[in-house]
Amino acid sequence: MVSSFPDKITVTEAQAPTHEFETSVDNPTPSIGDTVTYTISTQETIPFVGMQFDLDFDPSVLEFVEGSFAYPGMLNTMEVNGEDDTVVTCIWMSSNTPSSTDITGTVATASFKVIGMGDATVTASNFYSQPDNMVFTMPQVNIAGTGVLSFECDNDKLTASDVMHVSVKAASMEAQQGIQFDVKYDNSMLRYVADSIKINEAVNSDGITSTARLMEDGNIRFVLVQTDKTKTLSGDTELFSFDLRPAENAEGTAQLSFEAIAAMPLMSSANKEITVYGSDVSAAVENAEALINAIPEEITDENYNDALTAYNAAKDAYDALTDEQKALVNNYEKLQAAAASFGNIDAVIEAIDALAPTAETYVDSKAAVEAARAMYGSLTDAAKANVTNYEKLTAAEETIAALTKQVEDTAAAVNTVVTATADNYADAKAAADAYRALTESQRSAVVLNEGVSAEAFLESFAALESQIDSVEDAISAIGAVTTDNAAEKKELINTAREAYEALNEAMRADVENYDTLVMAEALYAQYIGIDITVTKTEDSYTVDINDLRGSAVPQTVIIAVYKDGIPVSLNFAESDSEEPVTVSADTASEECRVFVWDSINGMVPFTSANINYEY
Repeated sequence: MVSSFPDKITVTEAQAPTHEFETSVDNPTPSIGDTVTYTISTQETIPFVGMQFDLDFDPSVLEFVEGSFAYPGMLNTMEVNGEDDTVVTCIWMSSNTPSSTDITGTVATASFKVIGMGDATVTASNFYSQPDNMVFTMPQVNIAGTGVLSFECDNDKLTASDVMHVSVKAASMEAQQGIQFDVKYDNSMLRYVADSIKINEAVNSDGITSTARLMEDGNIRFVLVQTDKTKTLSGDTELFSFDLRPAENAEGTAQLSFEAIAAMPLMSSANKEITVYGSDVSAAVENAEALINAIPEEITDENYNDALTAYNAAKDAYDALTDEQKALVNNYEKLQAAAASFGNIDAVIEAIDALAPTAETYVDSKAAVEAARAMYGSLTDAAKANVTNYEKLTAAEETIAALTKQVEDTAAAVNTVVTATADNYADAKAAADAYRALTESQRSAVVLNEGVSAEAFLESFAALESQIDSVEDAISAIGAVTTDNAAEKKELINTAREAYEALNEAMRADVENYDTLVMAEALYAQYIGIDITVTKTEDSYTVDINDLRGSAVPQTVIIAVYKDGIPVSLNFAESDSEEPVTVSADTASEECRVFVWDSINGMVPFTSANINYEY
């Protein structure tokens, strides 16, 4: 039998494998206390009579919990045995023996509890089955927190004049009792900077002693010893640091690596690649850095022109670099800071040119205007004088101010009304009109008081509008009033009039088709006639207008007193007069006559007026 890990375990040496078992693990990076479950499965359908195999594990790291085969059998057992309990023997025999059982999918599971540090991988061995000739794979399992050595560099891309500070760190340590390793690097590429090794005080005190020294081969050896057995080093920490610089004429990729690691418990490591650039790249980068350094630390109105000259030279040199070279410039932040006074002039002009505030883009436009103002404000007074389109910024600010006032006035109006009612209809209408006039962007900026909702306010105002709509619908329902249908329209006219009168004055003003109601009432009066009764007393005539009282029909009743066929007096009364009209007369020699005039149609007399002379 040939056994290999982590590849495959074959049953026989003589035959090629014909079937394959795959094993998955539910937690490949467990911590102490976790349970790890291995699931053994096959994608084939295989007729098995029986099988047996061992699962090998480290009992100082893992403890077998339980396991079983997925298929019932005459024999189905997983038990720990072997020297020092290092093996779980797994045996299964088909309940159909000597016939086989078809097995597919999950074959068996085995669970282990992590109890200590170390390698938690379970391997398979001593595999026997009928049929024979199997392939078995097992996954790698690593205990989380065994510790990782790593490098942290302040710069991993070096030019000839750079110095790199290297920090050696240990992460995820658990009860570390001792560590020893070498830091290796290529001396033809990187050189150690003398006396740069610094050991972290935390790993050289309290019963833990550490040393780090440069050896003859150029490597650095670090040793950590636990001098007090009650002390251990845990968690994440820096062990020591040192400095490296590029070797003369070096160019290419160098590697920092950990060699000869000895630790309790064992630790893994992560190497680091360092790029060293040749003389051509170094000269261009160092020239740009020198020109950047020539820019004054503080730019004032007094040194503005000289500083601008220095800035332009530095910027030209930086812009001439490749993207790779630009990433190597160590003082680029200073060039960026100077750009706030120089280079940002173009950026400010560009930002102002882009301003086009509108109500539709209010929020974004407001932010853009404020950002442009902030950019302009960061310039020195001398730099501000070079912003050629400043007037466009102020114009944009005026536009934003007007749009902002619209938003704020609307918010104030809604906050005042809160809920629309008939009593506050005029104010509610103004607030609703203002809110509806806003764009979606402006509405998103409306700030209302706590408990005030724009949606609830608009809903309450819509209810008032619905009342007005109902009145308008009632008026529209009257339709055309003609001689033939005037009598039938009386009820519709009365309904519309009552609905209109139920509104308050402010709401009536918004009934857009009120003139239609007035005209309908006038036409009704024209076609049906007004009932007027004239009675005679000893010295007067009394005229009683008995119909359409309270309406707004624009008609005038003319009461004329005649003597010998000639009118001697004229009296006027409206057709909605609520009280009878009395005119003095010599009833023995004078006669009263009544006329109705339509002021809409140019004083044309209504011939259909029903006038009763009861004398």
